[in-house]
Amino acid sequence: MLPEHQVREQDLDTLLRRCVECGLCLPHCATFVETGSEVQSPRGRLTLLSHLHAQGNPEAPAAFLDAFDLCIGCRACEAVCPSGVPFQLLEQGQALAVGRPGSDPAGQMGMPGGGFVLSKLDSVTFLKFMGKTGGTIRKLLSTFLGPTWRRKMEGRPTAGLARLLGSMPSVPDSGPSLQKMLDRKCRQVGMARLQPRKPISDTPSTPAENPVRVAFFSGCANAGLMAATSKRLIALLEAAGCEVTLPAGQDCCGALANHTGRPGRSASLRRKNQEALAPYLSRDWRVLVEAAGCGLEFRERYGEDLAARITDAVLLLAELDLPAFGEVPLKVVSVSYTHLTLP
Repeated sequence: MLPEHQVREQDLDTLLRRCVECGLCLPHCATFVETGSEVQSPRGRLTLLSHLHAQGNPEAPAAFLDAFDLCIGCRACEAVCPSGVPFQLLEQGQALAVGRPGSDPAGQMGMPGGGFVLSKLDSVTFLKFMGKTGGTIRKLLSTFLGPTWRRKMEGRPTAGLARLLGSMPSVPDSGPSLQKMLDRKCRQVGMARLQPRKPISDTPSTPAENPVRVAFFSGCANAGLMAATSKRLIALLEAAGCEVTLPAGQDCCGALANHTGRPGRSASLRRKNQEALAPYLSRDWRVLVEAAGCGLEFRERYGEDLAARITDAVLLLAELDLPAFGEVPLKVVSVSYTHLTLP
């Protein structure tokens, strides 16, 4: 009855009964915090889904589907749920909502035509186009409106566009560009310029006797918007003695299709990636992911054999004997703790 990533009919009632309506998910739900509406909360959405299920899954009213349209798929509710209610239940509601006439969750949030954009966010070609176009537009806006252009566009019809442009990563495309960016950050905090260093890709490395063999999964967002970052990561891995290959035929992991209610598209992408990575599972290769979201998607939806081979880039770098780096005199994260003494 349902796509493979969703809950089977015989399990649906059992899983819906897991929700004890405790409300612990409410302060973690972005749409509930923004709207204050119980309907726009995980608890409210599960109540609606339970109602539809009890009636034999009739055609859902538009008011019900609007609640699922606006779920952003962040899964914060799943992380804090004491009963372990799976996010797939909300994805099931999203699948009911997407595709109905007038369904455009991005448009409802102030981004006209956003439904088309959401449907293309797992396309590397589209993301590359968006990255180049968005970068050009941001430079123009910064030139004419100043560095606070995003704030100046808030409260106007262009606010949705400003948020979209502001959320796109700005990635230096070369080593010298990265150096300039870091030097600019240093000047902003009154620190000295960095000392020029030879690029990692030019650092000679001695081939390891038993190199770590890595099948590099590039995904969609990294390949489309942050290709230069991926290139630098591969250069670093090779400098550390890894053997890196980019499997042909790979595509988006499918997480974005799931989050936007397109289970068929997600299943198609999974099959494509499974075929591309299958040759590496029969050998001693690790499948490396840059994005944590891709790693989660692989572990949850791709089967145990492939899930066991998935390694996050940060974890692999922690294992390797990396070449010497220069110091970057910038504070990246500052964490402070407040200790409370309870009676």
